[in-house]
Amino acid sequence: MKIELRDLAHCHFEDLYNQKNDSDVLAWIPGEYPLDRRTFDTKTSDALAKGQTVEQANYTIFVDGIIAGMIGQFPRDGEDRFEVGYFIGQEFWGKGVASRALVLCLKNLRELGFNHPLYGCHAADNPSSGRVLEKAGFQPEADIPFTLADGTVVMDKCWVFHFE
Repeated sequence: MKIELRDLAHCHFEDLYNQKNDSDVLAWIPGEYPLDRRTFDTKTSDALAKGQTVEQANYTIFVDGIIAGMIGQFPRDGEDRFEVGYFIGQEFWGKGVASRALVLCLKNLRELGFNHPLYGCHAADNPSSGRVLEKAGFQPEADIPFTLADGTVVMDKCWVFHFE
């Protein structure tokens, strides 16, 4: 199985939109989802327009030439820190795709000159994402409150990776 990252492109939007709005995928993504197509295209186009920089980088994950998801690094809203986030299409779960994609993303960030602590958070009831972070060298940091779209506050697990 060949796993690779490619720069995010408009031609990836259709597949990424369908994957991200899958109800099983949405169960693990914090925030106001699902997104309607216009909102998804606007958010994703904004990320695309920023390009690949130390401030923000977004990649489409491919498995054997097929779009499997998206991964990226971005500044956390309202905070002075950077976070990594990803989603993987359900048909690619449990195959090591997220783990390999995260390692590739970290390699790309090093090449861009990124040298800040990088955080990764996941829902407490999603330990698989914790294993992905741990395999890539992230260390447990803290449990942090996260407010869901309906106002419910849950505790997320937060991890940190230090570039050396």
